[in-house]
Amino acid sequence: MKKRVIIIISIVIILLITITILITIRKQAEENKTLNKIAKYYNCEFVKETVTIERGYRKKIYWNYYVPPIDVDNGIQFKEYYEEVLKAVSAQIKENFILIDNKNSIEIRVKYNSENNKINYLINNDQNYFQNEENKQIDKTNNEENKSTNLNIKSKELSDTIENEWSRKKTENSYGIKTKNENNYDIYSKGIKVRTINSMIYNIVFLKEYQGEIFENITTGMKNEDIKKILGEPTYENEQDNILIGYKTDKYYVFFDKGQISIYPNQNTNEEKNKQFAELVGKYITDINNYTDFLNKVTELYPDYSEYEQNEDSIDLKYPLKGLEIKMGKNEKTGMYIYSNYNGYIINDKKREDLDDNTINNIYLVNSNYVYEEELNRIMEENLV
Repeated sequence: MKKRVIIIISIVIILLITITILITIRKQAEENKTLNKIAKYYNCEFVKETVTIERGYRKKIYWNYYVPPIDVDNGIQFKEYYEEVLKAVSAQIKENFILIDNKNSIEIRVKYNSENNKINYLINNDQNYFQNEENKQIDKTNNEENKSTNLNIKSKELSDTIENEWSRKKTENSYGIKTKNENNYDIYSKGIKVRTINSMIYNIVFLKEYQGEIFENITTGMKNEDIKKILGEPTYENEQDNILIGYKTDKYYVFFDKGQISIYPNQNTNEEKNKQFAELVGKYITDINNYTDFLNKVTELYPDYSEYEQNEDSIDLKYPLKGLEIKMGKNEKTGMYIYSNYNGYIINDKKREDLDDNTINNIYLVNSNYVYEEELNRIMEENLV
């Protein structure tokens, strides 16, 4: 009889354990299903969920965000997006967890407060991750803008261009016979293509067909690694795929990509026009609804824009050599974007170093060189053709 009772008790215990396991598995499956829905909603990837024995945390969630916390190339951070996702996940889990994102090389430790449903978090053990990373990028950008490389020019065509202060008319016969025009560029028999804006050379590209040195010991067709051995570490570099490196000099920017050599003028600031522009900004920037008059006056003062893109809802006016972009419209973050290569006054008597991103409405500071961004865009468009 006693033995029978023991067997019954054992069976009941086994059944209870089995039921508990099944409930836990079902609960876990439902939770995973919900997390997967959250991930899809935010364009993320939910990989898996595991239990952790790490003190203060119950779970590890393996999860890949759609974008990194900070887009270094464009100087954009996604703090609001990251926090919104963490809040959505916390609302489902309702306990402390560690989110591991192997795609973006980050680990986020999340503390959940069940009383008010609020969260605190560390990214890579840094409570002020976004601010600290932004400060690092600002320091890096400032160092880039202050760094200048000396190059010994060997190309007669490039020498003529710089000596004639990038005047299209004065260098008309320097590049050989014009064979065609393609995507805003005149292409010449010597293996050179040139883009002109407002009678001035905006960009000159030496193609692989070009014969001879452009700089001392440097020709077209060379690999980026070989360029680095000669010129040292670049001022600008696309670290993701290493397709583009660039150097800044006092008079021009030079970029190397897949054997091509692309050069832009390092444009000097016209002090008189710059003061007029800053006065215009001071007058119109707070009354941004009257942007048509503002843009007309800007283009009259600065007719050398690289692009004036207009559709039903927005206008995008671009001045990469000046480090300036103006966006207006319903679907845009309307205002002026000031890049790191901007020189001179921005509004009234204030320069870039006098402002931060929250000082004046509709003025945004971008921690990236606009000439470098323009070259990246040129390469992307060229690869699509």
